[in-house]
Amino acid sequence: WGYHSCAIRESGEAVCWGSDEDGQTNAPPGRFRSISAGRERTCAVRDSSELVCWGRNLSGQTNAPSGRFRSVSVGWYHTCATGESGQVVCWYGALFPPPGRFRSVSVGVWQTCAVRDSGELACWNVDGGMDAPDGPFRSVSVGAEHTCAVRESGEIACWGRNGWGQADAPPGRFRTVSAGWRHSCAVRESGGVVCWGYEYYPDEEPPPERYRSVSAGPRHSCAVRESGAIDCWEPGRRGPYILDRPAYGPVDAPTGRFRSVSMGRWQTCAVRESGAIDCWSEDGGMDAPPGRFRSVSAGTWQTCAVRDSGEAMCWDANGSGEVEILPGRFRSVSVGTGQFCGVRESGEIACWGPGGVPADLR
Repeated sequence: WGYHSCAIRESGEAVCWGSDEDGQTNAPPGRFRSISAGRERTCAVRDSSELVCWGRNLSGQTNAPSGRFRSVSVGWYHTCATGESGQVVCWYGALFPPPGRFRSVSVGVWQTCAVRDSGELACWNVDGGMDAPDGPFRSVSVGAEHTCAVRESGEIACWGRNGWGQADAPPGRFRTVSAGWRHSCAVRESGGVVCWGYEYYPDEEPPPERYRSVSAGPRHSCAVRESGAIDCWEPGRRGPYILDRPAYGPVDAPTGRFRSVSMGRWQTCAVRESGAIDCWSEDGGMDAPPGRFRSVSAGTWQTCAVRDSGEAMCWDANGSGEVEILPGRFRSVSVGTGQFCGVRESGEIACWGPGGVPADLR
């Protein structure tokens, strides 16, 4: 995760090497069972089962909880440890969803937002709760550094970084919205799609079709027609950043009839009307798990989907294997950058973090 590494000698001593700007390689004396090196800090489980952390501690990242533990895993912003009784404890990070009942959740790069049953928004990041506009809202979509939500009136509200106009939502009434990396797209109540932000110009419009849903990616966007076919496109290149080929993913989508589509950083995935999932990247088709699914969410490095049974499963975008998830039945799941959140069938939100380490902290 960072710029240092650690190991445990056969004697049980911990040794670390690499970047040490915050003391993350200064392992304490003693005998240890396991160790995990994170971005700017390190944590280890002693032979006594106690947990100890060292390194950068501006906001309590190394304030390890008391108790007896089996193992520990340090992520980019947060840390999780498994207790001897099997419970998971996490601290410092965006993995702490607020209590209550929710309709949907969206995970972005830096923050997470969810729509309560009341229609109000709850947003949080590594520093805790974040301000969100007053509702009520139908849905919310968190992008890289901005967020957009559809009000119950059909109007769109966007907030956050707006360097490319990605938060300048157009007027009108909309069904859905998708906040991408530097641009946003939405489906009007008439079925037409409109996009705004990076390299989108007033005289440029997406394909003139009627759509069910749209997904805005890092550069490209894809939408599902009312017929079930998928269209993908990229904005014009009259701006200063002209490329010879698409930066992320292909514009060509597979043929067939689909329910929904989701664009990640490196891959795009869609759920067919049969319930099967297709995934593809700029290099062609990508492996997707067999079975019947309700929905799919493609993130930066991983993809998650909810089976017809309500079980969720996640896998790495590079095909390196399945990611461990929380047990239970879910309505939906959303993937960001190393963080996963899902709405359980009870309406509660559960989140888990980097490396597939489960952290149901409600």
